[in-house]
Amino acid sequence: MKRKCIHCNRIVISNNNQQNLVCPNCGKSNFKNVSNNKDLKIAIVVTSIILACTVFIIVLRLLGIIPFNQKDGDLSTNVTDDTPSSSILPISEDDVLSDAEFTDSSAIHGESGEPLPDVKHETPQTEPVEYNNSISDVEGMIAIIKDKYYAVQDIFDSLTLYTNGKNDIYTNADGETVVIGKPIDNTSYYGMFYYDDGELYFVFIFDGTLENRFYIYDNTIIRWIDEEGTIHDNAYDNEALVSWHRIIFE
Repeated sequence: MKRKCIHCNRIVISNNNQQNLVCPNCGKSNFKNVSNNKDLKIAIVVTSIILACTVFIIVLRLLGIIPFNQKDGDLSTNVTDDTPSSSILPISEDDVLSDAEFTDSSAIHGESGEPLPDVKHETPQTEPVEYNNSISDVEGMIAIIKDKYYAVQDIFDSLTLYTNGKNDIYTNADGETVVIGKPIDNTSYYGMFYYDDGELYFVFIFDGTLENRFYIYDNTIIRWIDEEGTIHDNAYDNEALVSWHRIIFE
């Protein structure tokens, strides 16, 4: 066992039962036992370092930094004949081309190398709406339309309601369709379409407090009262009215 001289700190190794031990350095015989705690601490530190290194390597493998087929401590990249050169060379900002700078020759010349024809992409033209621009007595026609409208309102409670898909169809006692209620496609608006002998003469389109009234004669909107209460007569130079025309007569 190890013993330390309390006078000169000399370490002396002796048998467990050895008596009258004398320090060979100072000749004194006063000793104290030396424990093995230091060796234990060193062993713990070494073990901790090894464990930490192992955990670190496992984490690198889980993150894909070190492939699982590599040996511990080998951080080099396995390059084979099939490995693209771009995967092993560093890429800087100068190496990256923007879309404006990059030109694919196949997009210009095609796979055969011949220049592709110059194709011009034109915006599809919307067909103009058809309407009667010869209606002059707007006020007289409005009066007739109002009479028809109020006549239907007087008997509205007696109309028969049929539901056809998303449309509500109202018919009179003769079985004629006088009103069709339906949502306006792709909008939150709802419309009430009024007919006389199959001919549309008035449309009321609304969304809550937003209201639009369309007075119609010969498939032409002769008056539009918009959501602000503004009156537009024969206003086919107004793009908004043209848009409403397409919605109504689609």
